[in-house]
Amino acid sequence: MAVLDRVQALGEEFSDFILTDDSRNSIIINIPCEYFKVLYTEFKHLGYKLTHVTHFKTKDSMTCVFTEGL
Repeated sequence: MAVLDRVQALGEEFSDFILTDDSRNSIIINIPCEYFKVLYTEFKHLGYKLTHVTHFKTKDSMTCVFTEGL
């Protein structure tokens, strides 16, 4: 299984809103704030870096962009 597939499968455990870009090996995911630390740590172990975060206080959620390597 490719690393991006593993990242996507992990993200699907926490969110229904995931976009992936196979050409850039990146993922955009919207998650409840309470899951951020878990996903950040697991994605980091898989070689992904957090490149952007938008925090929505009214919904208590975050949209995060993770990119492989960099």
